[in-house]
Amino acid sequence: MNIDGLTLYPVAVLLVVAGSLESSRRLLHASGWLLTVLVLAFMPMAGPFYGQGEHLALMLSLPYFAGAAAAIRGRPASRGGAIAAGIAAGIGLAFKPHFALVWVGVEFLVAKRRGVRSVLRPESIAIAAVFVLYVLAALALTPELFRSLPWLMQLYPRAFAVDFHTIVFDERVLIVVDPVMPPQMMDVVETHARGQAIVAFSHLIQTGFPLVNFMDVRWASPYAHLWMVPAMYSEAWAEREPLRYRDVGEWQAFEQQMFDRTWQQIVRDDPAIIFMHVPLANGFDMRAYFETDARFRARFARSPVVDTIGRDIVLGRPVS
Repeated sequence: MNIDGLTLYPVAVLLVVAGSLESSRRLLHASGWLLTVLVLAFMPMAGPFYGQGEHLALMLSLPYFAGAAAAIRGRPASRGGAIAAGIAAGIGLAFKPHFALVWVGVEFLVAKRRGVRSVLRPESIAIAAVFVLYVLAALALTPELFRSLPWLMQLYPRAFAVDFHTIVFDERVLIVVDPVMPPQMMDVVETHARGQAIVAFSHLIQTGFPLVNFMDVRWASPYAHLWMVPAMYSEAWAEREPLRYRDVGEWQAFEQQMFDRTWQQIVRDDPAIIFMHVPLANGFDMRAYFETDARFRARFARSPVVDTIGRDIVLGRPVS
């Protein structure tokens, strides 16, 4: 039986949705109306965010939320059910550090209603235990993460800042399947990079993924996407100030590190094709930006354009 992970993943997410809803229904004795709303929220209304971190975190945490509501009503879950809900929520809320604030907020509300001792409920202790194990595992396996935290904590909030109206009325939430990977991208990878490495110079993750997974090629970058570029140039990105490449003040050291790490992996993996964003409406030109570095400028100058797909040109391997 040869079934790839990308085929199984949506099914696995669907099973998580079913388990989350069933556990929450039992804890809350939820009505059919509430379950219908939750199914709509978790399935079609998830749109392009289906199966992404925030979506999974919410699904995994829902039984914990239901258990907290039940505890406030004086009907706490069984010990086994509470621990299972806590472990699931701990895994979901550990996806991103700031998700821990959700746990803090829920426990504050339960403590306010049921007393301070309520924070010692099995599910709350289970979440805390998962968080501790996560930090210890990260220290052991990826110690560089903690060295990067000072700039990550400052830079991350600047990335892709949008107003409340955009979040609420984002038309993509009504799309069940987001067409982010046109067949042309698969064709060009099959033709020019089969079994080799590819990379994308793009601030959007959907330029490279799930293309890499579908086509079984290697990813020639230390970054899934260049989210840090619009973060470093947030004012110019929003057209509130003139655009000046390589003029980011306090981020200069990190920007140089990004250039160096990206180049090192390109040298190591020698990607067969590079997807390069064309200049954006705000004037930012990803190719011109990286060509401020002589290493990238020399490679791009020798790389033929093998195709153009939507907002990306496709550069081949350099010719002599």
